[in-house]
Amino acid sequence: MTKLNRVLILTVVLAGLALRRAPSAAANGGATFKVIVQSAFLRGGPSLDAPRVFSVFYNQVYPVTGRTADNSWLQLDEIGWIWSALGEVKGDLSAVPVLAGSAAPSAPDSPSVPAPSAAADSSTTPGVMLKMTITAKSAFVRTAPTASAARSGSVFKGQTYTAVGRSTDAQWVQIQFGNRLGWVWIGVGKLSGDLGALAVTDYVAPGETNNAWASGTSSTAPWIPVITPYMRAVYEASPQAGHSLNLFAAVGDCNSESQVYLQRVREGRFSFTGHEELRATVDFFSQSFRRDSLATYGGFNSGSILNPDWGNPTWCQRAEGPFDCELRVSQASIVFISLGTGDQYIWRSSEANYRAMIEYALQHSILPVLVTKADSVESVQGGADPDYLNGVLRRLAQEYQIPLLDFWLASRNLPNYGLQRDGFHLNEDGIYLHILVTLQTLDAIWRR
Repeated sequence: MTKLNRVLILTVVLAGLALRRAPSAAANGGATFKVIVQSAFLRGGPSLDAPRVFSVFYNQVYPVTGRTADNSWLQLDEIGWIWSALGEVKGDLSAVPVLAGSAAPSAPDSPSVPAPSAAADSSTTPGVMLKMTITAKSAFVRTAPTASAARSGSVFKGQTYTAVGRSTDAQWVQIQFGNRLGWVWIGVGKLSGDLGALAVTDYVAPGETNNAWASGTSSTAPWIPVITPYMRAVYEASPQAGHSLNLFAAVGDCNSESQVYLQRVREGRFSFTGHEELRATVDFFSQSFRRDSLATYGGFNSGSILNPDWGNPTWCQRAEGPFDCELRVSQASIVFISLGTGDQYIWRSSEANYRAMIEYALQHSILPVLVTKADSVESVQGGADPDYLNGVLRRLAQEYQIPLLDFWLASRNLPNYGLQRDGFHLNEDGIYLHILVTLQTLDAIWRR
C-alpha cells in the first residue's frame, strides 16, 4: 500500500469518526450542558453504580443527547451520563429524548459539589425549614435574591431541596444547595408548607436586627459558609495534630491588620447590638483576640505571605514564611485567608499560591477559610477579568470542600461596597461588616 493510499484511508476514517461524533444539540432542542465543577465522571448509565467511561472538566460544554424522566441525569454527546446538578443547561430539555426512568440524585464523584440534601443539618440551618420541589424544567440558583445576582448552580424539575429562608419581599426562597446556600425564585417550585413560616434571611445593614440571620445563633446569610460534616471533621481532628479548638489565625493584608480588625473586638470597640449571641463565640476564642497575627501586614500578597524573607525574625524559623510561621506559633485550628488586594499585579500566580496555603493547612489538620474581597483591583489596575480573584477563591473552595466566607457578596449592599475612595481600603461600614461576618463564621464552625 502506497503512502498516499494510507493517508487517504486515514482521512476517510477520521472524517467518519468526526461525523459520527458530531454534536447533536441542534437535533435535541439545542440543549447543551456546561460543567460548573472542577471535574466529574461520565458514567455508562444514569447511576453512581454504573462504570466510569469519561472525565469532564470545568467550563467544558457538551450537547445533551439523552435524559432521565426527571432530568436528574443527562447523557452528554452519547458518551456517558452525568448528574445534572454538576452543570448548567441551556436550551429546551423537553426536546431531548427520555432514555431512562427517574433516577434519584445522589452524591456525585466530583469532590467539588455534594448532592442536594433531603434533610438539612439543624446545627447549620436553624429555625423553620420546608421542602421545595422544583416544578419548572430548570432554573438557576443565584448568590442573592435578585435576577441580576451571579449564578451558582442549576436545579431541575423533580429535585427536592431544603428551604431555610425567604427574601423580605417573599419573591425568593433560600435553599441548601450542596455545601452552600443559594436563592431561587418562588415560582420555580412548590413548598411543603407556608412561605411565611420561613425566616427572612436576606441582607440588613450593619446595626439593624430585623432579619433572622442577624440575630440567630448560627447565621443563614448566603455569604456565611454552611459547615459540612467534612469541614467539621477537619476542625475537630485538629487537636490530634497539636492544635487547639478555641484558637484561630488570620492571614491577610491591610484590611486584616489588627487595628482595623480583631483589635477592635479585644478593646471593646465592636458593637454587639443585635448580635449578643456572638459574645459567647468571642469568649470561646478569646485567646486569639488577645494577640496580633504574624501574617497580617499592609502590602502582603499571596506570594509574599509564603516567602521566608518576610517572616518575623523574632518568631519565625529560617525557612518559614509568615503563613506557616503564624500557623505554627498560633496553634490555631482554623485559619482565615484574606488576601488578594495586593495581588493586583501577580494575579496570574495567585491560584498556585492559594493552593499551596490550602494544602499546607489541610496537611497540618487546620481548617482553611477562604475570604473573598470587596474590591477588584486586579481588574482595575492589573488587567485581569472582572472579579477574577474572587472567582478563583470560589472555585478552590468547591474543589477542596472548604469554607468560603463570601465577603464580596456581603458587601454589595454597603455604600461604595464598604470601600474608601481609593477603592481597596475598607471604610467604617466595611470594617464593621468584616468583623461581624468573621465572628458569624467562627460561630458556625464551633457550635454544633
